[in-house]
Amino acid sequence: MKKLILIYLHVVIKLNILNNLIIYLNKMYFLRCISKRYSIWLGILLVAKVVGITAVCAEPIVFDVRSYDHGDKTRFVIDLSEEVDYKFLRLPNPYRIVIDLPPLNWQAPLKRESKKEGLIASFRHGLFNADTYRVVIDLESPAVVKEQFMSPREEGKPYRLVVDLMSSSRRAMLSSRKMKPIINQMNTSRPFNTIKFAAPGRKPQFVDVHKDVKKIVVVIDPGHGGIDPGATTTSGLLEKKIVLLAAKFIKSAFERTGRHQVYLTREKDKFVRLRKRFKIAQNKRAGVFLSLHADSIKSKKIGGMSLYTLSNKASSREAARLAKKENEFELRAGYTFDDVPESIQNILLEKAKDGFQKAQMVEMEESNLLAKELNSELRKIGKMLPNSLRSAGFAVLKSPDHPSVLIELGFLSNPKDVRNLRSKSHLQRIASAIVKAVDKFCSRTSNPCTPTFHVRRN
Repeated sequence: MKKLILIYLHVVIKLNILNNLIIYLNKMYFLRCISKRYSIWLGILLVAKVVGITAVCAEPIVFDVRSYDHGDKTRFVIDLSEEVDYKFLRLPNPYRIVIDLPPLNWQAPLKRESKKEGLIASFRHGLFNADTYRVVIDLESPAVVKEQFMSPREEGKPYRLVVDLMSSSRRAMLSSRKMKPIINQMNTSRPFNTIKFAAPGRKPQFVDVHKDVKKIVVVIDPGHGGIDPGATTTSGLLEKKIVLLAAKFIKSAFERTGRHQVYLTREKDKFVRLRKRFKIAQNKRAGVFLSLHADSIKSKKIGGMSLYTLSNKASSREAARLAKKENEFELRAGYTFDDVPESIQNILLEKAKDGFQKAQMVEMEESNLLAKELNSELRKIGKMLPNSLRSAGFAVLKSPDHPSVLIELGFLSNPKDVRNLRSKSHLQRIASAIVKAVDKFCSRTSNPCTPTFHVRRN
């Protein structure tokens, strides 16, 4: 084995690329992920990559991202380990630049992401789907774009995707687009008030999984994900990660009872559209749908949990603000909703109302009862906001087929809430409280938590 290593090192030195290898080892993430006992093998594989024998790194690496205000233009730069294909989209309402890249290993410093610069108001990034990593740049005003991909000028330097933004009019920005905006698969122009619904499905019935064991289907929806991180903290804590962790704790707590069949709308950090989230619950014939979030506000003093149900009118300004924020989920992910005229939107909305309004009213009442049970149990294990039972027009709660509640687990702007949400013991207490509440809700004589029969096939 030692001889083999020496041979490889000899080859590397002869090819005059040892320095390049060292730079790769410093920048790449492999040595942070693999224990020291495998580092020799890793070195051999990396050498093999350099001399063209094999490819170790399946995903290009983003080393850094930065922006500069040059007065006449704002420059946005992404440093990459290799050349990649990319696609640009220019979107209005609000003005955004979308960059679609192949799946990436994002290693850029987190501190770069909150920086405002020139025409750039903010930017976000994340896995959009299995084949696309998306970067969305929010603009202060319309801008035309000039982009170029630059190869390294010397050994050891990264490849660079350079985006120059120059102030312009709306017409100039949109007329300069090289391609049409992303087609909205929902065929609507607003994610909140124009979602199309199918006719109400039949009421869920009992699941027969193992002989006579009846299980209640619970669907848990960890908010945000992928391209949309949700709320963030200065320390780098992301809402999308916290709620996914909490969802897994809650799922385990339900499954330990043996009385529930539990599904998550996402199992990992990926983008899931609002309509698909409650569609998953419909397809699974859910008895209960719980959407998890952890908001952030300006005041660091306000903290505690709260519960939201669907209503046509928000119970408070804060509820309306939160609903508006969550309903703009798909805009933040780089979707556009400008393709459907307002008249068509209204027609779609009226047709949708005819199909599900009655069923939805029933489920809104059931959702309020579920929220009360959750409120009763959660306040035993943690702080709740004043008037913790709230309501607003959340798009993700609009299914007419099952009771739906959005649970705010706390505020990422509140230090105590952040400490709690980082604590496994606190998440376990939340999970236990939620299980107790759902069990009480579903044990009533007029049981709404009745999933459908699974027919066995011999």
